[in-house]
Amino acid sequence: MGRKMSAANSAIQRNSAMTAFGFSDAHAMAMPSNLSWDGLRIFLACARHASFTRAAAELCMSVSAVSYQMAALEQRLGAALFRRTARGVVLTPEGERLAPTAEAMADTLASGLRSFRSTGTDLVVTAIGDVGVYWLMPRLAAFSRTHPEIRVTLETSSDLSAPSRGAFDLALRHGDGQWPGLDAHRLTGWRLQPMATPAVAVELSGRPWLETARLHGIDARWWGLWSETAGQPLKSGADLCLWETQLLVAQATLSGLGVGLLSPFAMHDELESGALVPLSGVSLKHTSAHWLAVPHGRGQEPAIEKLVSHCIACAHETGHVAAHHASDRSAGSDGPPPRRRFRPSA
Repeated sequence: MGRKMSAANSAIQRNSAMTAFGFSDAHAMAMPSNLSWDGLRIFLACARHASFTRAAAELCMSVSAVSYQMAALEQRLGAALFRRTARGVVLTPEGERLAPTAEAMADTLASGLRSFRSTGTDLVVTAIGDVGVYWLMPRLAAFSRTHPEIRVTLETSSDLSAPSRGAFDLALRHGDGQWPGLDAHRLTGWRLQPMATPAVAVELSGRPWLETARLHGIDARWWGLWSETAGQPLKSGADLCLWETQLLVAQATLSGLGVGLLSPFAMHDELESGALVPLSGVSLKHTSAHWLAVPHGRGQEPAIEKLVSHCIACAHETGHVAAHHASDRSAGSDGPPPRRRFRPSA
């Protein structure tokens, strides 16, 4: 009897959830009991990136595995969630209705996971790869020495802009800082500058390196924009090697594979140590910046407040040093102004 009641309650909950995001009663009745959160998590990543390929990179999965999971989810729900296009995927009307419910589930799960932290001193930080590994990690080591009672876990993401929904306490991202539900602190402006190892720089000395070197980046357009800014238009035969993430671009450059278009902010320590050298004094400046984002209402928690203050102080120092390495053709300061608060719309 108990099992029958449990099964009945589960069916009612599933049907209510399906009705909440607009599927028909027929779809709700057909929804199987083994619908997993993992499928919805992958769905959210695909929707956020509008690409199975980028979602797979973020989730450390193969593209075929992501495609299989989405096909299985669509079959279980009895509805197509994505429409394939030449540029990636877009949500169907059914996918648009599912997204808010899946996002709410992600927020609920994140809140529930945070409740298990009895001391409030375990922090999860998510950052884009190059900034997380090369800039933030060394500064987390210094923070841990000063605050050994606060344990910090760093997770990297290939998502350049909006922080993914999930169980994080701080997120370091590139963008305009206007993310609903997050309080954003500006760290420094975002610049890109060609860099290489000293050995590669010596090899390219006296040569038109823009035409002869292997150029590493994640988007050919960025190299095109930089070359226009430098007054050296990129020729059609340039040897471009494109990578999925800026972290891979940095690793390829540090391995001596050519010239990388990298952030002086992210690669500050490598520039200071001489592991990398700039090949030009010209940098490509984006209108956006690097931001540290905190879930709204949590900025006053002692552990988070200490880590935010530490990162802002480090960014202020790094910003001035990075500006010394990368002369900028446009005006603007790298110093972090007061934080900006953005609340979710009603």
